[in-house]
Amino acid sequence: MGQVLCAIFSKILEIPFFQLSTTTIEATKVCSFLLGTYLGTILAIRSAHEIHLSLPFIRIEEEIQKKEEEVVEAIRPSVQAGDAIRIKIQRYGKEPKQGVGYLDDGTMVVINNGGDFLGEIIDSQVISVKQTSAGRIIFTNALTENFAYDS
Repeated sequence: MGQVLCAIFSKILEIPFFQLSTTTIEATKVCSFLLGTYLGTILAIRSAHEIHLSLPFIRIEEEIQKKEEEVVEAIRPSVQAGDAIRIKIQRYGKEPKQGVGYLDDGTMVVINNGGDFLGEIIDSQVISVKQTSAGRIIFTNALTENFAYDS
């Protein structure tokens, strides 16, 4: 459509009545082309909607929102306070009666009252999750009413 408007404009300028500068003529041609392209796009979209064609559109706001949700999900703790987890006690902790285990992703889990279950898999309840420069640390309490599971 832009090319059609430019062609029409060129034919109009061939009429000797118009005395325009070259710069004005070129600027008007560019404007006509852009206007025609815009109108052609609008008409194509309107026609596509009338015949129920689905045109692929990229909605920037939706894409940004999706990326934000992905980032939030990536940094969200895998466990939260109150969650129960089953963990193998792999070594003693720094404090008396503490045990230390690791999740599959390498996150360290400190288990209060877990030192007595070294080498065993026990149930524990998450107290808190701390983010450090070395990664996440999950603090839990051993659920003493549960028996330890064999590894």
